[in-house]
Amino acid sequence: MKIYDLIIVGGGIGGMTAAARVKNKSVLILDANDRIGKKLLSTGAGKCNFLNENFDVGKYNDESFVSATFEKYGFFEIKKFFESLGLLMRFDEEGRGYPLSESANTVLDAYRRALQKNGVEVKTSALVTKISKQNDVFKVSGGVDYYGKNVFFATGSNAGFGYDSTGVLSDFANVRKFTPSLAPLSTDTTYIKGLNGVRVKATVGLIVDNKVVHEEYGEVLFKSFGLSGIATFNNSAYYARLGAPKNAYLSLNFLNENKNETFLILKRLKEFSNDVGELLSGAFHKMIAQQILNMAGIQGSEKATDENLNKLADVVSDFRIKITGVSDKSLAQVMSGGIDASCVNKNTLEIKGVNNLFVGGEILNIDGLSGGYNIMWAVASAIKVSDEISEKP
Repeated sequence: MKIYDLIIVGGGIGGMTAAARVKNKSVLILDANDRIGKKLLSTGAGKCNFLNENFDVGKYNDESFVSATFEKYGFFEIKKFFESLGLLMRFDEEGRGYPLSESANTVLDAYRRALQKNGVEVKTSALVTKISKQNDVFKVSGGVDYYGKNVFFATGSNAGFGYDSTGVLSDFANVRKFTPSLAPLSTDTTYIKGLNGVRVKATVGLIVDNKVVHEEYGEVLFKSFGLSGIATFNNSAYYARLGAPKNAYLSLNFLNENKNETFLILKRLKEFSNDVGELLSGAFHKMIAQQILNMAGIQGSEKATDENLNKLADVVSDFRIKITGVSDKSLAQVMSGGIDASCVNKNTLEIKGVNNLFVGGEILNIDGLSGGYNIMWAVASAIKVSDEISEKP
């Protein structure tokens, strides 16, 4: 019976990082997919956004927990690791880091070389269904039994075509149900009809029970079912973290100004036309202008009186539509939920009470906003685990 020093469950970027980084250990990766790194190929629209030089731990749902890892394994340590794989990179104007090739295949190839160099054994189409421990050895089962001194669960979530592996660990830790995050949101469509495919920049806010939960300025893409775009994705993360509340709305501020300033801007446009329809056409996409009028209850032929401009300012600064849910789980970039972080030692990433059983990445109830944050967490937690295991006899 072969006993590995480390069995890694999950061949995504977290699992591959730990396998490439761990020193002087026999390592086995078990992955449920037909090849390792499959999900990596779809990140960042295939470009693989794996870093953010404007890194901020406040972008995660549990700042205290992740800080214990990022204090040592932060941006520069992660960047150094990618460079050790032979990867060149570039950063865009918003600080997002990509491989210089802008291809996730380049990253996956670099990992494959590192795994081969480190003598890592890989088994694909190997779905793990059970784990148990006797004395100091784990038995990892899924059709075939494997044995290891240490186990690192890095299976991620069931976002996209992923698997929900949290049930395998439910005997050892509490689990929070996965909720789609970083995804388009379905909304009431009354005031977005005819806008499918229209893109705008706006401040987008998540309002729950009439309280602003989060807001940010960014791109919005109107869809037939609701809203997409990065600003929507990040608001969807907060929506997921709250458990998809029923009384939730998205508020779009098209001019990124308060109501009073918006009123003054609209009033200045009276110099060009005194008809509200023509007045709006100089500032907004014609279909958005029409829906602003519809929401305000004003006809385009009406005059730009102060009363009408006040109504328009209300809508332009708070174009509010009700959220009905996440559009489609398969479109979610990540999931909120997973292994309860309170069941994990944040200093070692071992499940409390079970020595040498480690977890990291998205299988934990840790999720970040768009912009490379979720890959950075997966990689940082994997580096931490690999260093913990490398130090063991």
